[in-house]
Amino acid sequence: MNEPAGVVTIVARDGRADELADLLAKMAQVASLDDGAEIYAVHRSRQDTNSFFIYELYRDKDSVKRHQANTELRQLGARMADLTDSVTVTIGNLVAGDRAGRS
Repeated sequence: MNEPAGVVTIVARDGRADELADLLAKMAQVASLDDGAEIYAVHRSRQDTNSFFIYELYRDKDSVKRHQANTELRQLGARMADLTDSVTVTIGNLVAGDRAGRS
């Protein structure tokens, strides 16, 4: 255990949530290909459809560094500013539990 993990909470601007959902889906496609990205999952709130969260889990710190250096992902992420009211990032380490598909 002790793999780096993150939760990103994003609130879309009114009327921009579907556009943001499309962008986040593209980001997930790119990010999930990063070497060491174990999980990169985008979720949309059932209670507030303007709210999204991304759960990320990486094999190790080097995997996080590769993810953060991903040029294509950075370019996509730059487009979020016009679509969002807020973005909050929480970083931690996996302490307990498991993930689907783990071998």
